[in-house]
Amino acid sequence: MRKIATEEAWSIPEVAAALGEVARGPSSSLDKLLIAAIYDPASKGSGYAMLNFLDGLLDTEGQRLKEMDEYGVDMHLLSLTAPGVQMFDADTATDLAALANDRMAQDIGRAPKTQLSMKEYLLRNFVITTSGVEDPLALDYAIKCVGIDNVLWAIDYPYQPMKPAVQFMDSAPVTERQRHQLYHENAERIFHIAPR
Repeated sequence: MRKIATEEAWSIPEVAAALGEVARGPSSSLDKLLIAAIYDPASKGSGYAMLNFLDGLLDTEGQRLKEMDEYGVDMHLLSLTAPGVQMFDADTATDLAALANDRMAQDIGRAPKTQLSMKEYLLRNFVITTSGVEDPLALDYAIKCVGIDNVLWAIDYPYQPMKPAVQFMDSAPVTERQRHQLYHENAERIFHIAPR
C-alpha cells in the first residue's frame, strides 16, 4: 500500500543559522527556548537539545530516505518547519523564504520521494493529520469530526520517529478502504499527486 506522510518538517542551513542568531539574541519570544535547543550549538547537551532535530531537518537525501525505504514510506510532503521565517524582519524573511522555496525545488528534483509544499494546501483546504499521534481514539474522533476524506496520515519527521507511525497506521482499527484513504488517497486528491 502506498504511504504518503503529509506533515514532514524540513529546513535549510541558512534559515537554521539565522534562527541560531535569534536564539543567541535579545528576543523575548516564548519560542526562544525551543529555537535555542534546535538551532544554537551552545545549548546542546541537555533536555530537548539532546534529540538533535537539526540533522533531520536539514536532511532530504540521507537518513530520511533510508528510513522511508526501511518503513515503506513512499513520499514526504515537506514544509518549512516552524517557526519558518516569521521571527525575522520583513526583508530577511522574504529573502530566506525565497531561498527555501528555491532549495526545496532543487531537493525535489534530486529526491522526488520528498515532495511539494504545504502552501497550495493551506490556501484551499482544511484537514487534520495524524502527525505524531498514534492513538486509535484520536484517529476515530478525527474521522467522526471531519470525515475520513479530511484526515491525512503524517509522521512529523524528524520530531517523531517513522517506525511507530507506520506500525500504528498498519494496525489502526479502520477498514482496509479507510487505510488506503488515510495512507495515500486523501493526500493524492488534496495535493494533486498522481496515483500509481
